[in-house]
Amino acid sequence: MLPRAKRVLFLAVAAVFMAAAIVVMTLDGAMAQDGGPVGFHPALGDDGIHDPANPGLQFLQQPDAALRELPQDRVGNYVNWVEALEGGYVDPRKGVKGETLMNVINMDVLKTKTSSMPQVKFPHKQHTAWLGCNNCHPAIFLPQKDGNPITMYAILKGEFCGVCHGKVAFPVTDCFRCHNTPTDSRRLTK
Repeated sequence: MLPRAKRVLFLAVAAVFMAAAIVVMTLDGAMAQDGGPVGFHPALGDDGIHDPANPGLQFLQQPDAALRELPQDRVGNYVNWVEALEGGYVDPRKGVKGETLMNVINMDVLKTKTSSMPQVKFPHKQHTAWLGCNNCHPAIFLPQKDGNPITMYAILKGEFCGVCHGKVAFPVTDCFRCHNTPTDSRRLTK
């Protein structure tokens, strides 16, 4: 348990973070008439990452063109990557050289210690369809029951789920994407 001062600071930071996320989702979440996000993916020369003076930029596909046909999401980069994978829109490489064998595991892990929030049902299937087990185990997650002290504080610091989520996977601003399983009130009385 964090000391009281850190808990209060964390709650204040989390409240500001969530309020900012709601504003961003409201402002950036407007949808165009064709169903895609309005102005979410700036042109590569205007994104603040790619050098607009680089002559090689003309050979890269623009994000709007690359992502337009993929299933839409309401957060992050507005692409539902799980639906894209399951629908056959994408076929990710299985490794750097492409020869890695994938071991898709259809097993959910239920995290019940979630305070007043709904429980978290972690779907291995959606994760192992993209990644080999050694991407997460044992460096990020110990593969044992109650072996990982996962908290929102740790996730927001970039630990556990935060290693990917908010960077290359959907952001943690969509609380109920993870907190997706109602708490059984009968368990609280035992």
